[in-house]
Amino acid sequence: MHQFCEECGYELTLGALYCENCGVQIEMSVEQAVAQKVSANISKTGFLNGLQCKKLFWFYYHGRPNFPKVDLATQFRFDQGHQIGELAKKLFPDGIEVPVQNPRDKEGAVQSTLESMAHRKPLFEASALHQGAYARIDVLNPVEGGQWDIYEVKSSTSVKEVHRLDVAYQKYVAEAFGINIRNAYLIHVSNTYSLKGQLDPCKLLVVVDLTESVNGTSDWVEQTLDTLKLIHSEKEAPEVSIGRHCDTPYKCDLKGHCWSYLPEHNVFTLYRGTTLAWELFERGVFGIEKIDCLDRLTDRQKIQYQSVCSGRPHVDQIQLGKFLSNLTYPIHHLDFETFGLATPLFEGVKPYQQIPFQYSLHKVSAPQAEPEPYAYLAEGDCDPRREFMEKLVNDLGEQGSIVTFNAAFEKARLRECCEIMPEYATWYESVQERFIDLLEPFRAFDYYHPAQKGSASIKAVLPALTGQSYDELVIQDGISAGAEFYRVHYGEASESERARVRENLLRYCALDTLAMHLICKSLKSLI
Repeated sequence: MHQFCEECGYELTLGALYCENCGVQIEMSVEQAVAQKVSANISKTGFLNGLQCKKLFWFYYHGRPNFPKVDLATQFRFDQGHQIGELAKKLFPDGIEVPVQNPRDKEGAVQSTLESMAHRKPLFEASALHQGAYARIDVLNPVEGGQWDIYEVKSSTSVKEVHRLDVAYQKYVAEAFGINIRNAYLIHVSNTYSLKGQLDPCKLLVVVDLTESVNGTSDWVEQTLDTLKLIHSEKEAPEVSIGRHCDTPYKCDLKGHCWSYLPEHNVFTLYRGTTLAWELFERGVFGIEKIDCLDRLTDRQKIQYQSVCSGRPHVDQIQLGKFLSNLTYPIHHLDFETFGLATPLFEGVKPYQQIPFQYSLHKVSAPQAEPEPYAYLAEGDCDPRREFMEKLVNDLGEQGSIVTFNAAFEKARLRECCEIMPEYATWYESVQERFIDLLEPFRAFDYYHPAQKGSASIKAVLPALTGQSYDELVIQDGISAGAEFYRVHYGEASESERARVRENLLRYCALDTLAMHLICKSLKSLI
């Protein structure tokens, strides 16, 4: 079916709303425009999945049960993206939301978009559809000559290559659908913004012109879509070997599924050995015990290799003894929990700056004494840092070691607190020498157990050394802890839900510091 512009005679793209030659609006009913489009089966997410891995693309449409359930940390990241998306709308004060009754009804969303475009106002969540490719555009902004600009919104603090591909796809679909696109932009979060007074979206958000970098990509997008459509039509997933693409640009949701055939102590668990691991894998060497180039291993990797082969832990009694001799009583096992938001809540805070809202402290007064628990958990009704510092200074006292796991994190948070509360700067300097990092003997492989699988984290060390773990806890990691604290204190949650989460937070953080005591106790038994 051919259609020509009545003004200049130019042959129009199928379903075009404006003449690409003279810019005149094409007289076409909404029903006619929608009728010329085919049913969608590839979304922007599907397209980007296909760029990462063809197998991931197929499973995204045909094998969703194989995808893991969205965890607390991932949902928190999604929620941050939604918040930034809502703030970006404030950059277009006269914008309107494209009404969509059913998010699954793509044809209905397209029809609503076409109807809304007649208003010539910024459109939020506009839809475009062309030969099976579907895109929802964060902001479609009208400009002169019947043209439109595309704005994609991301919660990251920089422009990444995957963002450019994202925008290129949207531009292609929109133009193929018949929307005359002038420019394409990415809106992301500024990493230099600091909250002063009311949150200012115009300062928090950065607009980057990607037009030049996405122009000329339409043929590539179309060819890629043709390939993906063939894969989509297959009854079985394509055979794709695991590779570096499994973690680029994001860790693949199917990694657990695709990597499950590897042995427990596979070469990818080699401590800081990613490059060598891929070389070994490509040569058919899957297990650490099968490594045939021992001369290329670092000293720590050799310890890991020997430990895996023997099935026994490596213990350097001399180095462990030196480390433990630095501990002075009373010993204070300390751990912080924090949350960081794309949209700062408190004065002077930058996007994603980590705000301490909780600490756990287990104090051991003497060698045979039982650990005494101390804790702080903010109420969530104001900036918690002043109260946090007041209680922490009191609980730490003036003497004894302060033991943390990865001390750089706690020290950084204390420095940041001192920046807004300079009266604590002298105190912070006075406790520097008291800090002892329990990560050090494990990072140095003074102790290594094969069950650690190349990791020196406390989550790997605790079960390997003591047999205890975090498995029974509802909250099992720091990101989830911050996400849950924020959800029940700054979102919508009942009092009972809030109380339940607070109890889970206290249990999680308490185990972090009790774990340090148990680890130190176990190390002492080895020397």
